[in-house]
Amino acid sequence: MLRAGEESIEDAIAGTCPLTPLAGLAPRVVGVADYTVYCLEQTNWEVVWQVKRKTRGMHGHRGERTRGRRTCLTRGMRERSLGNVRVVMRNYFSSYLLWTASRASREAAVIEERHEGESRFDIGHRSHVLTSILAAAAFLEAMVNELYQDAYDDHGSDGDGYIAPLTVEARSRLSTIWQATDEGEKLRPLAKYQLMLMASDQQQLDEGAQTFQDAKLVTQLRNAIAHYQPEDLSVDSPARMEQRLRGKFPDNRLMAGAGNPWWPDHCLGAGCAQWAVDSAIALADSVSDQVGIRPNYIRVRDDRWAGFGAAPTPDEPRTSPDSRKHGSRSP
Repeated sequence: MLRAGEESIEDAIAGTCPLTPLAGLAPRVVGVADYTVYCLEQTNWEVVWQVKRKTRGMHGHRGERTRGRRTCLTRGMRERSLGNVRVVMRNYFSSYLLWTASRASREAAVIEERHEGESRFDIGHRSHVLTSILAAAAFLEAMVNELYQDAYDDHGSDGDGYIAPLTVEARSRLSTIWQATDEGEKLRPLAKYQLMLMASDQQQLDEGAQTFQDAKLVTQLRNAIAHYQPEDLSVDSPARMEQRLRGKFPDNRLMAGAGNPWWPDHCLGAGCAQWAVDSAIALADSVSDQVGIRPNYIRVRDDRWAGFGAAPTPDEPRTSPDSRKHGSRSP
């Protein structure tokens, strides 16, 4: 039974227990029927509904009262359960991580742009740089994990789904790989991308090319930070990270003129953070293009981060859903 203004069961669900729209979520309604919908339970990842049909009793009374989360019917009403409706919400953290990495890189750049005078250490700046690097590496792995999991769950395999362009055989291979490797636990992040290309009958990435090498360095930098081990450093004895990274990006402007060893103080700046973000995106974009898919992060990015509340950098204007309807762009 739909109320006035409700044209579908989805409208009834939204009116009974509204869900907050979150960017990166892919809501879908499973097993719906045109009956009154009552919200029985809500958790942080899904909402469970029960569908009931109401019939008029012999006294013709049609009262309702709500007790907690369960809607009860009073005298004169009979109800018959017609099954459950489950509203499923699927998160894609790759988009959140990419936004985080890009925003943190920009925050570090702002601090460097405003810097004047002698070299200095700034814990807020260091925090932004570390956040950006770790989030960029996490994005790189989360993105490919999401595709394997979609294939394993057979989610988004038709219509405009994220993995719909892949052949049935390719999706089956990805599912098999995911299961055989304990959901990727036995694979390094870049190996997952190579296996995805192979499963899709595409040529694997040239491991000597800059795109692959830079993405590999991002994961190595992430590991050096996340599993950091103190060591004695000096200017005349370059650390391994200096040998691998120096010259790939501008040095930390806050440390200009300082006699500190290049790693970590001159390395960990806005230039390093932006390089990590760009390198992660370059590899993810390359593989996505090669297999012909548009994952969640690409769609969100192409939509100028609508629904996120803000773009990660001032150079990427945000477009809100409401403003798009009226042809205007929010600041």
